Amino acid sequence: MQYFNNRIIEHKSNIIETWKITNELLNKCKKFTNITFLKDRNVGIQGKKEIPNAMNIYFRSVIEDLAGKIDESANSLLGGDYTVNLSKFKFPLL
Repeated sequence: MQYFNNRIIEHKSNIIETWKITNELLNKCKKFTNITFLKDRNVGIQGKKEIPNAMNIYFRSVIEDLAGKIDESANSLLGGDYTVNLSKFKFPLL
């Protein structure tokens, strides 16, 4: 325990390093999951290109939905013609 105390004191001005030490102490490691299969509308999706493409399409639709809601709110509150620039959220399909 003294080891961790010394490391936290040593890095007390560096919040990122302090959190790394805290997570190490709590045995919280970064975990990676290898996704080999997805199901979208009862259709199975497999493959190194198909899975990221399906995720890209899904998250893009979430962003577009949120952007539409933001546009509606901004226009009603500010009385203008505001739109979210979705071009920053376009990721090429593999």
